[in-house]
Order: sequence, then C-alpha cells, then structure tokens
Amino acid sequence: MERSSRRHWSSVAILLVTCTVLAAGNGASGSDGRDERGRHAIERVLLISVDGLHQTDLARFIALNPASTLARLAERGVQYPNAHATTPSDSFPGLLALVTGGTPRSTGVYYDDSYDRTLYPPGSNCQGKQGTECTYFEIAEVDFTKLFSPLDPDNLPHAKDAQGRCIPVFPHDFIKVNTVFEVIRAAGGHTAWSDKHPAYDLVNGPSGKGVEDLYTPEINSPIANGGTVNGVDLSATLAQCDGTTNSLPLSQVGDYTTCGPAVMAYDDVKVQAVINQIRGTPGTIFSTNIVHGEELAAIYGDPTSGDPIAAARAPNVVIQPDWGVIYSGSSKKIAEHGGGTLDDTNVALLVSNPRLRRRTVEAHVTTTQVAPTILEALDLDPRALDAVRKEGTKSLPGLGL
Repeated sequence: MERSSRRHWSSVAILLVTCTVLAAGNGASGSDGRDERGRHAIERVLLISVDGLHQTDLARFIALNPASTLARLAERGVQYPNAHATTPSDSFPGLLALVTGGTPRSTGVYYDDSYDRTLYPPGSNCQGKQGTECTYFEIAEVDFTKLFSPLDPDNLPHAKDAQGRCIPVFPHDFIKVNTVFEVIRAAGGHTAWSDKHPAYDLVNGPSGKGVEDLYTPEINSPIANGGTVNGVDLSATLAQCDGTTNSLPLSQVGDYTTCGPAVMAYDDVKVQAVINQIRGTPGTIFSTNIVHGEELAAIYGDPTSGDPIAAARAPNVVIQPDWGVIYSGSSKKIAEHGGGTLDDTNVALLVSNPRLRRRTVEAHVTTTQVAPTILEALDLDPRALDAVRKEGTKSLPGLGL
C-alpha cells in the first residue's frame, strides 16, 4: 500500500494474521524527506501477517536467531508484547481487524463459514425462507483442485437487490465496512494483496475495488497440480514429503497444508509475486466454558437488538473450549488457532522503520489498531475507516506518527 501516485506495489499477506510489520520507503516531500509538518514522510507500507505466530514465538525466535531478518527489523522497530487479536481470531475476522480497524460486530464477519439470517441459500433463486450458511473458502470456487480458480456465483449466498433481482453475494459484498485499501485508492495510491483463497476478495471492501492487484493461489489445491509458478516448481515438492518428519503420512498428503516443503514453496510463490510487483514486473499477480448474555453481546453484538448487522449475523451462543483443547474431525490437525483464549489471541506485533529505535511498548493494544496506524503513517485520515469511527479505534502508541 502506498500514498504516492507512482506505480509501486507494497502490500502482501504471507499466510494469515499475527506478526505485522510496517516498512516505509523514502520520504517524498522536502529535500531531507520530511513532509510539510516536519515529519519524515512515509510513502509505502508493507503489511505481513504470519499464521499462528504468538508473541512468545517472536521473542524466542529473535533471541535464538539474532542475525535473522526479524531480529534486524526488531532493532529498528517497536514491539507490542501485550497485543491481542479479535475473538474469534481466525481467518476472516483476524485479517479484517488489521485492514478495517474493526471487530466482527462492525464488520459483520465472524468467520469464513458463518450464518446470515437475511440471505438466501445458493441455488434457491431467493425463494423460500431467509437464512443460510455463508461459506467463503475453497468450496465456493469453480474448481478448487486448480491453483487458480475463480469464485462460482452459484456457490455463493444470494440476496435480493433494490429491484428485487436475486444476485450472488461475493465476499466483498459480505463485509459491512470499508478497508484501508479503499481509503488508499480513493487518495490516489496503489494497493496489492496476496492470500490463500480467492474468497479473500473480501479485502476489496464493499466497493469491490480496494485492491488493484489481488493474488490468491488456492492453498487447498493438490500439490501435484501446482506446476511451476513464479519460477517455483510446486509439483516437485511432492517428492520431498517424507511422511514422518516434514509431512503427514504419505497417504494423507494432498494439499499444501499437509507437507512442510510444499507449503514453503507455496509461500515462495506469493513472496516472489510481491517482489515482481515491487520491481515493476507486470502481469504476475493473477470442560467447556459457555459465554452468554451481556458478555456475549458486548463482544459480538446482540442478535435480538435493532442493530441490522447483529440481527443478521451475531451468534446466539459461543462455546469457548478450555485452553489447549480443540475439536476437529480432521485427521490433518494436531493444533488449531482462532479461538478466544490467551494462547489464541496474544499475538506478535512489530512495527519497523529505519528511523525507529528498538523499543517495547507494554500497553495493552489490539490488532484493530493496525488499520488506523497504516493510514496515519501514509498521512491519511484514520477516521475515513467506517469501523474506526464506529468503535473509536486508536492508532498504535509509541510511534511518533
């Protein structure tokens, strides 16, 4: 994401949510790179999100790898060891916190597989009773066995438009607030994003036009179908899966989530796409605790209220397993993330810039504060974000923006 009208690209997500790095380019105003208010101007912001990275993981990695890239970024950065993600913290709500400044009660997005009481099921032609499951992951695609496949409108929930026509609800239609990408585009900047499913069209925001360049290779497509992309031979990594130390048993190896060498190659494809765009190469980016009552409503919204978002989508009951317990019928999973325990929500958060000095801010912060910080860094108004106005989200402290 960048403020300048020049065509550079600098926004990517690598996997999912939790380690955030803001990296700035050179100043663009005065001869010493300062803006009209005497601050060092920031032209570009790079947002990196790493799936399942806890604060403890970041601290341990830096301590054990002092010459690593993360350690070097931390030397010129501010760390927030008491940073917390939204609840739920997985997939869509976790990412949207970063790019909207809002929680699910504002975005209306509680997960990539949720329920809306006002929409119609796929294939219903908007007939019958309203209310449907909304599935925005690989099964919404035309053919998720391919690395690149468009969304199939027939697999999406539907709604009636103002003229009474039955239309598909694409992911960007599903979100109820705008994104940093839309704000940056409206200011004449350029945007790009990379993620794991085509359903991450979500980040385009309600306009559908927030991201100029959206790159979404399907992570759950078969490794064998990957071919060579951006100079990376994905299919060849299948032979590197050993069934014991770096992958599931070979009989269960299929997609990129089942084999270490394959998922690393998959990540390389997305990173290379970003590098290509930064270089200006065109055409590359193609016992159980039950939470209830007032506590539940405060976090998620009250489904019995007059709030149209909560009335349509807020859950009636949320079940939070004990710390360390997961429920899954999948043979692929030995761990999971996305819940509401401290282990799920205490995420790594690092803001880095060559002009910053190593510092730790102990204050409690949330990942929703990343979005207004991005806009403030680019000298744009954080209150241009709907969720920031609605929830009063502040920028991250300690950066001197």
